Amino acid sequence: MSDFNINKDRWDSRSLLLIGIIYLLAQSFIYSRTLKMPIIINNKTIIVSSSAQARTVLSAHGYRLTPGDLLDSHGKIVLKGGGRPPMIYLNNQPLQAATTLKRDDKIRYLPGKNIKDKFASRVVAIPFRTKIIGRGDYSSLRRFGAGGKREEVFGEKSGKIIFSKIISYPEPTIIKRLKTAPTKKVALTFDDGPEPPYTEQIINILKERRAPATFFVLGRQVRKYPEILAATAADGFVIGSHTVDHARLDLMDTHSIDLELDISRQLITQNTKIVPTWFRPPYGELNDLVATEAAKYNYKIALWNVDSLDWKAPDPEFIWQQLVPEIKPGAIILMHDGGGDRHNTVAILPRLISYLRENGYEIVSLDELYGK
Repeated sequence: MSDFNINKDRWDSRSLLLIGIIYLLAQSFIYSRTLKMPIIINNKTIIVSSSAQARTVLSAHGYRLTPGDLLDSHGKIVLKGGGRPPMIYLNNQPLQAATTLKRDDKIRYLPGKNIKDKFASRVVAIPFRTKIIGRGDYSSLRRFGAGGKREEVFGEKSGKIIFSKIISYPEPTIIKRLKTAPTKKVALTFDDGPEPPYTEQIINILKERRAPATFFVLGRQVRKYPEILAATAADGFVIGSHTVDHARLDLMDTHSIDLELDISRQLITQNTKIVPTWFRPPYGELNDLVATEAAKYNYKIALWNVDSLDWKAPDPEFIWQQLVPEIKPGAIILMHDGGGDRHNTVAILPRLISYLRENGYEIVSLDELYGK
């Protein structure tokens, strides 16, 4: 029993010692956190805690740590924080980030400065616009536009334009849309080819009946079947561009539109030795930008006013019902020789040609339809 008491007394004394050590450490920590010391900022003594950070002390005493501002010629701020940063030295050395201060440290602070932006001048191009005037299914270039020029004075750092003046005004491209002449003339057009066997079958029917037509071809199809395109042109049929990939040009930028038109044109010329003069935008989507790019190639733009809907035709009779009610003087009839199964188009074509002629219509080329 006495041994137990002795051990118990030993543990009590050890516990008291441990508690005392913890207490002293805590007091030391609290003391260190509350200990004050002097430092000097710009020759002024300031009392701070011993663990103070230099930037925190500067900010707490009203010293701005952000750069000055960038001003325009009138002293108005054009870029917050765009001026010179403050210069801060600790004991004659540039202040480093997250620096803990020591007793009697000396800080020299020079505030950030506002600076005025320097000016420069430049001449920039003013793009020309395209105006599409009139109504109708045929479009042609009346005048190609020219860009203008504008001189600008601007801030070198801010980019803000201070002054500008027009050197020359842009002139718009004028595209005129026309209706066909009110005579009993119609034009047959075929899109999305060449594609075997339908293109050859359609050509044979047209040749047998001495009916002219225009084929708006896709560049991707020309790559596959160049010999069909060459034969079509050799037989005297007009070849027009329908782009390379049947893309929505109205959703594209200038460069992409130009690629579609240029590559398509090259493919046609390489395989027919003919430079195409007609263009049909896929889906008939025509905006100012598409018209402008087409005008660069001197294209005449042909839409349509009679749609056979043969691309979704379940049978020849369906196509017939789409065509006959819409045929009128000046009709541009849209059909397809490519893009899928076109046997119904082939089947209805002889009947259509006979119907047109029996009703007093003359089948002509697009050029003749528009008197060109």
